[in-house]
Amino acid sequence: MSGQMGDYYHMVSTVKILWVSREDLINLGWYMGFQYCASSVGASIDPVKGGVDIGYENILRQIREADCYIVSLEDCVRLEQIRAVLVEEIRSKQKRCLVLAINELNPFLAEFDITMMPIRFFSYADSVTEDPRKFVISAECQDLAVQTSLLDGVRDIGVESPQMVSYQEEATSLLRCEETVDAIDEGDLLVDLQPRYNTFASIWPVTGLFDKSGGVIAIGAGGFNDPSLNQLGDYSPGIIQNFQLLQNTLKWLKKELPPPNFSLQGSQLVHNIEVSLHDIVTIRLQQQLGEKDWWNKGVPLEVRRRAADKKEQDNNSIKEKTAYFDLLDYKKVIEKNWNLCFKPLFEKPGKGKDKSLSWFTELNKIRIKIAHSTKQRYSPLTEDECKFLRRRLDFLNQLSNRLRQ
Repeated sequence: MSGQMGDYYHMVSTVKILWVSREDLINLGWYMGFQYCASSVGASIDPVKGGVDIGYENILRQIREADCYIVSLEDCVRLEQIRAVLVEEIRSKQKRCLVLAINELNPFLAEFDITMMPIRFFSYADSVTEDPRKFVISAECQDLAVQTSLLDGVRDIGVESPQMVSYQEEATSLLRCEETVDAIDEGDLLVDLQPRYNTFASIWPVTGLFDKSGGVIAIGAGGFNDPSLNQLGDYSPGIIQNFQLLQNTLKWLKKELPPPNFSLQGSQLVHNIEVSLHDIVTIRLQQQLGEKDWWNKGVPLEVRRRAADKKEQDNNSIKEKTAYFDLLDYKKVIEKNWNLCFKPLFEKPGKGKDKSLSWFTELNKIRIKIAHSTKQRYSPLTEDECKFLRRRLDFLNQLSNRLRQ
């Protein structure tokens, strides 16, 4: 990502970041820029003190005394007793952890509904070198982080050997490759990459960018190491390209990242929710009613007529009729086809159709507020409203992923 190191005055470190690996195993000499970035935001980074003979209690004491954590190797967290204390500090003591993720860390990541997958992304179109495993991603293509302080000052994200990061339940996507990327599995065979499966960084919990709770960000890509040049002349810019993103991420780690612009964030979230609803409704109707009959059989007459009128008023500039749906049109389609198509997807345990779809009312209220600038001037979007939108989008994205499998 674009961003220069610039000139920073040395700051007195006020926050202790523990790099949860023994000092005889982790070489922080590869991360001089990383440490410099930490000092620029008022933090110090130290590995676990002690060598091969270090005892459990010594490690546990260092974990408890630290303010936040970085994990990149499994040497400590593979031990169940140490992993349990680290998880407790994050969940109960509201501390935060940045994971530079590798597959061996999955037992730890599983505690936060995150999994590293043996699938790697590559791109010839956006490669910064002749190596397609090193490429640039536009910050503008991010759907969760784009309107938050995490990407303040960030234009492009440089990644090296990015790996798929899966998320479930309380975790969600944070950073994604662009849809033009390709992917290979552990046998170097091409993978048919489905939409929304191009995540290389996840966050726990879903609302982790909006509040001061404990949290985990797992990044399955290189790009924070010092610049390097290998024997073949292949240059890796590393931290030079990603300094601003790392600085923002370390501020998140310290709970000092400025709150997002909730109005801008809400507008982006509502847009993505409508896109996700469109995909779910059209895919499900076509699956259950057939590609030829789903429009006439599945879409209520009033919705079809209104969409046709809008299409005609727009001089038929867009061929796809569903492009003229309003938000509540999706609810009407779901209600009409509840038992046949949508009950298994949307019904809450022990609730009927009406209660299971009651969230549409709140969603539409927020959408109306976003659509009227003067309303936002006097009643701006709140943090709770953005959290509601984020949870809705995450729920819908999971449904969409299930339907595409």
